[in-house]
Amino acid sequence: MQEAGSLCNRVGIIQNGRLLALDTVPNLKAAHSYEFKITYSTNGNENKTNTIYGKSDQELVEQVQAKGIRQFSVARTSLEDVYLALTNEEEPIGDADQR
Repeated sequence: MQEAGSLCNRVGIIQNGRLLALDTVPNLKAAHSYEFKITYSTNGNENKTNTIYGKSDQELVEQVQAKGIRQFSVARTSLEDVYLALTNEEEPIGDADQR
């Protein structure tokens, strides 16, 4: 996935023969609120992580603080994150999901 994002002008995401999205990687992320992600663990269980996606790192930090989560990491999303969310291998954007 990283190579596709680096080498291609546009990327298509296909599942079961159906084209789900076709655009540049930055446009795919922006159109689906995938600019940033926050990953955190709950109840001290380091093996079970949750991820929240959003357009702004500040917006995500506010969500995490509102939930009382004290330890988390903020990162830019990857093409793989967009793929997983669009193919429903992750929960919808904006909701915490379990990996």
